[in-house]
Amino acid sequence: MKRMKQLKMLATIIALLLIQSMVFGNDFQKPDEKSKDDTTKKCSKIDIEVKEIEASKALTIRATTPSGEISAKLGELFPALMDCMTENEIEMAGPPFAKYYSWDPEGDTDLEAGVIIEEEVECEGDIKFVELPACKVVTSLHVGPYESLGPVYEAIQEYIDKKGLKINGAVWEVYLTDPATE
Repeated sequence: MKRMKQLKMLATIIALLLIQSMVFGNDFQKPDEKSKDDTTKKCSKIDIEVKEIEASKALTIRATTPSGEISAKLGELFPALMDCMTENEIEMAGPPFAKYYSWDPEGDTDLEAGVIIEEEVECEGDIKFVELPACKVVTSLHVGPYESLGPVYEAIQEYIDKKGLKINGAVWEVYLTDPATE
């Protein structure tokens, strides 16, 4: 029963995408309203904002897969995470996410699926417990299919470039609903 609740929660949480790129820079600061307005206009109604996110704990599993098979691979990885949570009788404490360490449209993608939890646990196999540090992120909310995601990534990159920021780490997608059902 608990597993069904977790899977249902996963299904209702995993395509409104909150894309987060960790960023830093010596002059990194929240943009003033004028520069935010300029960037937002240029990004064609794609709202970009800078946020600070708190440290969190997560279960993750990393894999490499052909880029055309990312969805299927995530479809394997998230249930493995759910199994670990069920075995350890723990609940999700936040939405599931995927981190992308490298992506080659003609080749492979190095990715990591994760689920936010509240307590440290040990799982079998390739599942790891990690502590995610607090950080500043550049973020945008995407509502729509994966096929329309490209302009959002482009707008985020344009914002980062325009502000003189640097990406420090992997690109994240946080899933608020299930992309497979949207």
